[in-house]
Parts: sequence; structure tokens; C-alpha cells
Amino acid sequence: MDNKNGIFREGLTLETYEWDQTWIENTEDLTSPRILYIGDSISIPTRTKLNELFGSKIRVDGFASSKALDHPYFTESVRLFTAQQAAPYRAVLFNNGLHGWHLDDTDAYERLYARKIEELRALLPQAAFILLLTTPTLDPDTDARVQSRNRAVIKAAKTFGLQTVDLYRADPDLPSYLCSDGVHFTDEGYRILAKTVAAALEQVRTTVLETERLVLRRWEESDAEDLYTYAGDPAVGPIAGWPAHQSLDESREVIRNVFNGKEAYAVCLKEDGKAIGAIELKLNGHTDMTERDDECELGYWLGKPFWGRGLISEAVKEMLRRAFEDLGMRRVWCGYYEGNAASKRVQEKAGFRYRWTTEGVDVPLMHEKRTGHVNAMTKEEWETMRS
Repeated sequence: MDNKNGIFREGLTLETYEWDQTWIENTEDLTSPRILYIGDSISIPTRTKLNELFGSKIRVDGFASSKALDHPYFTESVRLFTAQQAAPYRAVLFNNGLHGWHLDDTDAYERLYARKIEELRALLPQAAFILLLTTPTLDPDTDARVQSRNRAVIKAAKTFGLQTVDLYRADPDLPSYLCSDGVHFTDEGYRILAKTVAAALEQVRTTVLETERLVLRRWEESDAEDLYTYAGDPAVGPIAGWPAHQSLDESREVIRNVFNGKEAYAVCLKEDGKAIGAIELKLNGHTDMTERDDECELGYWLGKPFWGRGLISEAVKEMLRRAFEDLGMRRVWCGYYEGNAASKRVQEKAGFRYRWTTEGVDVPLMHEKRTGHVNAMTKEEWETMRS
């Protein structure tokens, strides 16, 4: 719509019919984790199917809209909707589909898409973002536009280190479930889309942990600047056995190649979602403390500005619950080097029990030997402590 009559604000490019549809799933449920699905008209029946699949395990709320990426009130509309929620969303699913037909320039669309991701992540910093590729269409010209936009989504995902879900290729038979309009789907088509998205959400549900003040989530490459800020402090790493980071590129490499374990988490404050430390359950094959699959090693560190507030103890408590309840561990090991009194206090406060001390322990990253102290906690000890 060209807006020549001046009814609408100057600078708005609108579709013939502009709409928003918002949905909060079961407002009486105050305990289940919640996901926000920001999407187009395809997202509405897909979200309904997702809620049917998950039941009370996950509640999927929805903000569906015809607003294009350059609409000046897109992000503000999402902000007003999410302001109703007291608890943070665990994850955000995002897809803008084919809205914004005036956005033909590929480079311009890529810039707008990246900017929208930045805005939404700033608005919802605690959430893990999952970018959804747009579904196929029957018209060849329209489908070519879909594929061009999907390439922009993939590019943004690589830039921000985010996960994508390929709804374009959700199933080889998906195009056969398109309706006569060539864009929307039959009930079976939406069921296929929901199952594809659900597989990604199941992973998010089990890998985003919360405490009173913290969110423990997967590391993303976009965390590199925050990581460098705290891991570059010589007061943090060397006492734990690793040298301070020397560059932003080094922090990026650590995220890619060190913080990539199955149970490796960024420690983030709920208030802004930024990474301030790290915590990990090192499973068999990634620790020298055990060779058993039902035992693991706990490691952690926290940025110096946040010391003395009990934050890492809060994270350790949740990780012990994760180990014993979710992962079925029978023993968790933990250690510290001589002189690291703060780490010793954290382990004692958590309930770890002393096991042994070894002198002349190799610390390869620091090219030296130290005295190491080893503690452990069994599941029985953990259960007794909780009762």
C-alpha cells in the first residue's frame, strides 16, 4: 500500500490487510517453561499443534503478525506483548515469512533481518533464539523469494551463532500438503511442521536451566565479547589452571572448541542475559577424574565483578540437581588447586566431601605443577543433604 492519502504515518509501507494475533497458552499454568513463537500466519496453526504435542511440558505462546521487518513498531509490539510475562521465555522461535513484499533487495533484507534479531535479543536476553526457515510455496517465483530469504536467515544464524530449523525441508512430502492458495497447509502439513520444531524445542527445554537469579544456557558465539571481558582478567583463569584470554578471537575459539561440551553452560544474570561465567558437568571421556558413565566432574568460574554474591554457589546447586535428577549420575567430582580458597569455600558450601590431595599435578595450560585437592559428592549424600 502506497499510503498516498496520508491516513497512516509517513514512512509506513503496509500490506492491504495489516494484522497481529497474540496468544498466551493457559495463563493458569505458572510452572511450565514457556516459549515465544514470533511468526507469520503459518505460525498460528503450527503453534496450536505444538501445544497439543507438548501439553503441560512446554507452553508455546504466540505473536503472529503481518508486520514487515522495516515496520517501525514491530519490536515495540512484541515488547508490549511480552511485558505481560513475569517469568522469562526459555526460547524464542522467529520467522517473518514472506511479509514485506517491498523488500526485494537481498542485501537490504539481510541487514534488516540481522537488525531485527539484534533488537529482539536485546528485548529478550534470557531466551535462546531459534531461527525458522520459511516453508515452500507452489508458485516458482514466490518460492525463489522464499529460498533467497532463507539464505539470509542462515547467514544471520552464522553471524550470531544461533540455531536454525529447516521448515523448507521439514519433510520430502511437505509440498503435497499445501492448500490451493499455494502457501498455507492442510492439517497434516502443520502437524509435520510442529513435529520438526518440537524436536528443536525438546533440546532447549533440557539445556536451559534457571535459578532465582541466574539462567544457565548454551554458549553462543555472540557471547565472545562478554567472555573476553571476564576471562581476560588475570585474577580469574590462572588460579583455576588456565591463562587469561589475550584477544576476542581467542574467546571465540574457546566458545567453539572448549565450551562445546554436552553439559557446558554460560552463567547469565536473569536481568540482562549476558554471560558472566561458565559452569560445566564434564562427562566420561572429557575428565580424568573418572572413567564411569554415571560419574562426572564439575567445573566452574565467575567474572571478578560478581564475586562475593553467592552467584556461583547458586549455579553449582542447580548443576548438582541437573547431574543427579536429570542425568542420573551417581557421583560428581570436583577439585581445586592449592591457594584457590574461594573455590574451596564454594565446594564446601555445596556439600562436597574431601577425598584426597595430590602433589606435583601437571597444569598443562599453565606449564607448571601444583598441589591439587579432590572432593566428591554421591547421589545419596546429595539426597540426604536435601531432606
